[in-house]
Amino acid sequence: MVDDITKILRKESVKDRSKILNILQKIKNKDLSGLDIKKLSGKENEFRVRSGRYRICFENIKNKLRIKWVKRRNNRTY
Repeated sequence: MVDDITKILRKESVKDRSKILNILQKIKNKDLSGLDIKKLSGKENEFRVRSGRYRICFENIKNKLRIKWVKRRNNRTY
C-alpha cells in the first residue's frame, strides 16, 4: 500500500503532490473538516476523499483511520 502511494506521488507535479500529502496528513490527524468525503456504497467503513482528479480511499475501523489507496480518477477508479 505505502509503495503504491509513494509511486503515485513520485509521478505527480509538486503542486499535486503537496495537495495529496496535505490530505493524507489531515486524515492521519483525524481532521476531516474541509474535505470532500463520501461513504462508498456497499462498503461498511470505507470512505473516499475527492480532490481534483485524485481519489483517496480510507477506512474507519474502531475510530482508527487507515489509508487504503490513492488513485487518479478514471473509469475504473472505484
